[in-house]
Amino acid sequence: MSGASGKARYYLERAIPELRELERLKIFSSNEVSVLAKKRADFEHKVNARGSQPADYARYIAWEMDLEKLRKIRVARQKVNATTYSGQRQIFFLLERATRKFYGDLGLWMTYIEYARKEKAHKKAREVLTKAIRLHLGKAELWIYGAKYVLEVHADMAGARTYLQRGLAFCRRSTDLWIEYARLEMIYVAKTIGRIRVLGLDPKDSANAPGPAEPEFAADLIALPSMDDEELALESQGMRELDEGRASADFREGSMSQIVEGSIPRAIYTAAMKQFCDDHAVAELFFDLFAEFYQVPCALVLIQQVLDDMLVNGLKAPLSLGCYIRRPLIGVFGINTAEYAAGMRECLSRLRISLRETSAPVELAETAIGWMLSILRQQHLDQGIRKAVLIMLQRVVDEYGPQVLHCEDQSTAKRKEKSEKLSEELHKVGIVREKELHKVGGVREKGVGI
Repeated sequence: MSGASGKARYYLERAIPELRELERLKIFSSNEVSVLAKKRADFEHKVNARGSQPADYARYIAWEMDLEKLRKIRVARQKVNATTYSGQRQIFFLLERATRKFYGDLGLWMTYIEYARKEKAHKKAREVLTKAIRLHLGKAELWIYGAKYVLEVHADMAGARTYLQRGLAFCRRSTDLWIEYARLEMIYVAKTIGRIRVLGLDPKDSANAPGPAEPEFAADLIALPSMDDEELALESQGMRELDEGRASADFREGSMSQIVEGSIPRAIYTAAMKQFCDDHAVAELFFDLFAEFYQVPCALVLIQQVLDDMLVNGLKAPLSLGCYIRRPLIGVFGINTAEYAAGMRECLSRLRISLRETSAPVELAETAIGWMLSILRQQHLDQGIRKAVLIMLQRVVDEYGPQVLHCEDQSTAKRKEKSEKLSEELHKVGIVREKELHKVGGVREKGVGI
């Protein structure tokens, strides 16, 4: 313990001048400074003792952050201008000690990065992020965080793409990485189309699409899988070609046309399906992702490609049919339009047929119940559409409700919580009675009207 006590005493003595300054400037009183010193001493002895845990450092860091907030409030209230105390420096030093000792704890690294980002110490944040990734190459969440960080803070599309591509080299089995990579490229497609429209050009007209001669486009152009060696050589020559006025117009036009048509997200989807052996769960994630970008022209084509692949590989699978049922409403603008009503009518028709044809009707029914509840949660939904959805929801619950909400898988806490939440939502829309849904054997005493 002498070693731990010596370390604690060393760090405490380093902080004495700053505490005295806080007392001299009357930011804290003498009694408050004594309390702060005692509290800090307790923390130091805990984190330096043998057998200390990452949680000890986490509590110490949280306390220092709260202290810094209080100090800033009092400094602003008392209008104190001259002070050499830096709570930020103290917190950074403590975070550095914590991550050096518990380098395997991802929570401490994320706290370090988030604090640096909050304090707008972007250079520090990138350094810490790089250290964390080098120590945790197999953590997909770090690669994703790095991509989001450089995109949101630095607007660096190429940097974000690099993070995700390198992450996939180490985490090829991470579905989150594949999905986020496709999301990034869909964002890039949407921004590219937006820029073209701002310039007053037709996104579908590849002959008029701006090429690498525009600096903001040149920085983000990437090599597509369909490029041949000659095209890649043209891209590598870069600015020398442009300066000499010999850049290939055909190359520029073809690349931009491929980007607008969604060739990159399509290539990512194809590679992911090959990696996961056409797993329907992964395909559904891509289906939902492309559906988020329904306003992008190429998104509907990508959605249809994913759906076709799912139906080919598993025509009667619940996940495939779930996407098939929802497809008519994707891309429809406005919930009270004639197009939306027609799409909903088609969705409900597909649901009736799919429940008869699927190989797992209970699983599909559970998915359909959740989807219909999400429709009913929409505000200002047309009463006619609401009534039609309620009728279909009642029919599905009448037939499959007991199996969905009282299945053998209730042993898991997660499954039980999901069933309870689903039951509560059904009660909110006035569909079923709990005692009827949970009767053993699924026998209902009486039908419930709408």
